[in-house]
Amino acid sequence: MTACGLDFGTSNSTVGCRAGAGAARLLALEDGRPTLPSAVFFHVDDGHTSFGRAAMADYLEGHEGRLMRSLKSVLGSALLDDTTVAGGRSVSFRDILARFRRAQGARRARGRAAAGGGRARSAGAVRR
Repeated sequence: MTACGLDFGTSNSTVGCRAGAGAARLLALEDGRPTLPSAVFFHVDDGHTSFGRAAMADYLEGHEGRLMRSLKSVLGSALLDDTTVAGGRSVSFRDILARFRRAQGARRARGRAAAGGGRARSAGAVRR
């Protein structure tokens, strides 16, 4: 059996997996790197949402939209149940976090497939 754990960090996030009695290792989440910047960019023009390094690049290239970083900081706060304007529409912080987790999960699945792993049981860990 393979088990995976998620480190949802303030600046970067990672996923580590261990197959059976083997050594644990970090999965490549983006561009062959084991870290994924905890960032989301909401594009105003087409409603597209980008994550990680792509989110940072879109912001730095001057695309019109909203960059959100340090997503973990809303966990455990009253902000979690609030909404904000992103990409020209109102969106809840819960939804923003869920989108990021789904994007991270998709990257984890691609990383496991590239590493030759099968289906994994995962356990998310949030550190403060």
